[in-house]
Amino acid sequence: MVMLLITSGWMMFQYLVSALATGATIVTYEGSPLKRAESMWEVIDDLGVTVFGTSAKYIEQISVNLPFLQ
Repeated sequence: MVMLLITSGWMMFQYLVSALATGATIVTYEGSPLKRAESMWEVIDDLGVTVFGTSAKYIEQISVNLPFLQ
């Protein structure tokens, strides 16, 4: 199960969609993952995501709110 924290307008979205050709399941998430810092990690855990891609800036932003990342 593949999840990339990206917008659909960015080129990485094409890589995410191409994962369907390999038989992978993709996860999409609508909304801001910063409203509640732990929300994204709950989705990953609940769905059993095995590949998660994001940016260093996202990790930096949530590290303030999630002590286990520090």
